[in-house]
Parts: sequence; structure tokens; C-alpha cells
Amino acid sequence: KPVVKAYQGDTFPVKKIQGFETAVNSLFELGREQIDNGLLSKTICMSYAGNPDVIRRMTGYKMLEKHAEKHGVRLMLSVMSTTAGINVGPGAFAFGLMTDKMGKDD
Repeated sequence: KPVVKAYQGDTFPVKKIQGFETAVNSLFELGREQIDNGLLSKTICMSYAGNPDVIRRMTGYKMLEKHAEKHGVRLMLSVMSTTAGINVGPGAFAFGLMTDKMGKDD
């Protein structure tokens, strides 16, 4: 699956990963790393174009959830909006956090 980054109004592909769960777990790992590096907002937002329970059952999500709780970071997981879902397709996953520790090329 392609991983696309949005940075300062631009979007661009950063890598292509085989398999949905592997791709999503790489984002959960990134989330744990950025929690350790310090977030500008103690919130990570996620949306899924499908049933969010699919995401909640993933081992990587559970690991992120425990790590976030330990560091006082709130996870917000919701169903992706219809408009976004139409644009990116069923089964798409969005992951957002605020940090000043990453730039365009990270």
C-alpha cells in the first residue's frame, strides 16, 4: 500500500509497503517514536474508511494505545468521512500527529 505524507499543504508518496496491516503498523510505530520525541499536541488522530474495530484489533494499535496512555497522549479513531472515503477509497487509513521533529524528508 502507498504511504502518502501531507506536509505544509503538499502531499507526496513516501514509500510503498506490501500489505495493509504492515503499512498501518508502520504508522503505529512512527506514532510511538514521535510520542517519545515529544508531540506539539498530545493527540493522535486516525480515521478509517471502514469499521474502526478492524483497526482496534490490530496488535500495533494496541501497542500504540498502551504507549500513548503511559505518556498521556489521547488517541482519536473515527470512521472516515464519506467525502474523504470517496476520494481515497474503502479501507483507506489516515494517521495524523503534530510534531516539529519531522520535516518534509523524514
